[in-house]
Amino acid sequence: MSFDAFLTHDWGTDELGRSNHARVGRVAEALRAAGLSIWFDADEMRGDINQQMADGIDHSACCVVFVTERYVLKASGKGEAGADDNCKFEFDYGLRRKGVDRMLTVVMEPRCRKPGAWAGSVGGKLGGKLYVDLCEDDGTFDAGVRRLADDIRYVSSRASAPGGVGAGGGGHPHHAGGQPPPLAHALSSADLPVNRHSLGVPLNTLDVDAVGRLLGALGLSKYAPRFAQESVGGADLVGLTDSELEELGVLALHRRRLLVKAAEFAHDGVPAHLLAPPPEPPLRRVRWVEARSARWDDALATLQAQLRERGIRRGQIVAVDAHNNGPDAEAIFSAFYSHDLPDRGELELTVHKTASSELGWGSFYDQAAAHARALPSAADLVAITASCTAGDGGVLYTLAYAGRADGALSPGMGALEWAEVRGDTWDGAAHALVEQLWRKGVRNGQIVAIDAHNNGPDAPAIFSAFYSHDLPDRGELSLSFSAQNTRDYGWATFYERAAAPLADLKSADNLVAITASCNTGGRGVLYVWTYKTEAS
Repeated sequence: MSFDAFLTHDWGTDELGRSNHARVGRVAEALRAAGLSIWFDADEMRGDINQQMADGIDHSACCVVFVTERYVLKASGKGEAGADDNCKFEFDYGLRRKGVDRMLTVVMEPRCRKPGAWAGSVGGKLGGKLYVDLCEDDGTFDAGVRRLADDIRYVSSRASAPGGVGAGGGGHPHHAGGQPPPLAHALSSADLPVNRHSLGVPLNTLDVDAVGRLLGALGLSKYAPRFAQESVGGADLVGLTDSELEELGVLALHRRRLLVKAAEFAHDGVPAHLLAPPPEPPLRRVRWVEARSARWDDALATLQAQLRERGIRRGQIVAVDAHNNGPDAEAIFSAFYSHDLPDRGELELTVHKTASSELGWGSFYDQAAAHARALPSAADLVAITASCTAGDGGVLYTLAYAGRADGALSPGMGALEWAEVRGDTWDGAAHALVEQLWRKGVRNGQIVAIDAHNNGPDAPAIFSAFYSHDLPDRGELSLSFSAQNTRDYGWATFYERAAAPLADLKSADNLVAITASCNTGGRGVLYVWTYKTEAS
């Protein structure tokens, strides 16, 4: 049997009186829940212990070293068992078999946060590497485990390349049904995404709002109003002293935590997921509206009028899609909305349209991306949606909220990119899109649009997606879809069946797209794309 990672740790008690073995066991369970195969001594120690440890390391893609003061001493042969210590055996053998590059480091207690203080072989070999911080048992623990899972996948994927040694698995996104997409088996290490999750946002670049979100992620949200009142930004956090934090009303225990975290983030950067805006509320009641016309612009104008008649406000539209029943059929726009979402002001949409029978879809996407990049906030984008039209043409609309929103804005769009896949079947194209986005290193929260279209009912299925690596990272990509593909009922039933399950989503942020297209044989297709997370 092969493993993604071998966990080496000390079984003793840490400086805060916690069982290090129990806490590492918690990490092992979380990593397995994330789809990784883990060697953990509580599960694998049978018979010849030395042989079991050696076999575990030999058949693992990497070793994860859980650093405590006791582990540092024992791995250097200075523990109670001297040179015969299991920690020393695992560390030394792991180095020989895996090398420094495949030794990942996790710090488990506060006094080990400064690698310069690690003595002996652990400090000598691993002291210059970035580490994952699992010292605290607050919300940062789960975030740290997610980062560790990403690092293991990255190392495991590289170890699985031709000539490498490793387990490989656990790095593929999951679609509806929980199985890896079919194309996953054809991946090589050259296809794998950059491990962007381990690259932090520079602390000194955070504005006051971002500092407030960071305090919330660290369980210190009660101090955010005072920090905002004093206009404390990331650059201020870098140099804040204990006495200055005390003047801001921060309690002694929290001052210690914040100073340690500030030093860590100043060195490694702030993990992007800690800066993500709070999630939108659930989609309890999603309604739909449809408009049709011989002309696309007229259909869109009618749709906007219907939304205003229903009292829809800025921020309450969850999806808009352009489709039809074939190139020569009337234009159709559908919209899904919810009054339960925050009201961010009057509804007014800006429209950017590309229509042509000369341009290819790539040119359409480029124009849409350029327009969307110029938006003040990613939250301003409503839809990027396309359809075939008469005369072998195509049309693509980029819709956005006009003006400025009431309340907090999400981050800017950043470097918006697009991806396209085509397939003989719609589900095949959908699976291929998931695979392509995963290869590109796209994370949950970074997709701003997915659209289904084609060049006519009998032409290949097309999915396009727009994404930005500059948007907040909400974790490993877990893109899922549900599909309707039938000629047995009309578009109204498609919409009803798409809207009903949305009430089960815990947050509107988990909805990515609702998109439809004509299909062969008088059929229609409609896909609902969501992030499949624990919070879903």
